[in-house]
Amino acid sequence: MRIESLLQHDVVERILERLAVNSLPRFKAVSKQWKSTIESQFFQGKHLTHRQQSGDPVVLMVTVYNDDSPHVGSLLLGSRRTRNPTTLII
Repeated sequence: MRIESLLQHDVVERILERLAVNSLPRFKAVSKQWKSTIESQFFQGKHLTHRQQSGDPVVLMVTVYNDDSPHVGSLLLGSRRTRNPTTLII
């Protein structure tokens, strides 16, 4: 049975919003719908808002599309107190 048939997608989104940002890339492999959700600006905004409201570090997720490569993504991790955020290229 497919995961999409077990959970409504809005429930999946609420779960994904609460995950640590470093967990999200592996969940993009679950399905095309999950990948599309995680890469959407709307979801990224909700994820950032949830992190800010929960007191967790500020997390900025950036997705960059380039004609020379199929997909390049980067994550900028930091907090309000961090002067030098960490950048991860995925």
